[in-house]
Amino acid sequence: LGVGVGVGGGFAARSRSSATAASRDTRAYEGAGNDYVKSRPSFHMRGWRVGVPAEYDACEVSDEVRRAWSATLRACEDLGAIVCAVSLPHTRAALAAYYTIAPAEASSNLARYDGVRFGFGGSRGGLSDDGGILSDDGITSADAASDARGKGFGAEVKRRVMVGTYALGTEITSAYFERAMRVRALVADDFAEAFGTKPRRGGGGGGKDDDDDDAVAGT
Repeated sequence: LGVGVGVGGGFAARSRSSATAASRDTRAYEGAGNDYVKSRPSFHMRGWRVGVPAEYDACEVSDEVRRAWSATLRACEDLGAIVCAVSLPHTRAALAAYYTIAPAEASSNLARYDGVRFGFGGSRGGLSDDGGILSDDGITSADAASDARGKGFGAEVKRRVMVGTYALGTEITSAYFERAMRVRALVADDFAEAFGTKPRRGGGGGGKDDDDDDAVAGT
């Protein structure tokens, strides 16, 4: 089961003013696809099912992307694939979960850049009065970490580390990170169900845990 966007020509441009451009661009996409297929005469997609998530038909998708997907799906059908609609109901909550989990992972993973083991230079020496590593020129481990991260991380990395550190804070972890992890599990379940690989939950599913998870995702 492949996952695509748009069924057949369902993702054509929405505005009439772009209809001519849509037709021209779609032919161009199809032409490129045909060239690829012609170069591999034995290639086919017979026996394949291409799933098209209804939730991916979002208003933010540009006309160019819609045309490309439509042409791609038509090419799949021409090659013998069966294009069918699928549902990934927790898609809407996925982005919010990502922007919680990814910074948290960045904060955790990049904590090793302390200027001692990883980073710039490395302040090695004895121990200071407070137990921190002290170099010959008096730089503590805190100074080394600040210097390594200040020089080594770009603006976006610093933002993610700060957001992730906040999300992993003891008092608010359950309100943000743990909820995001539950949403991620729901999104993974959606894909597993679409691919037919979702394991059955204890009790046959549909119980209180399922209802609680859906409430977390806002569905």
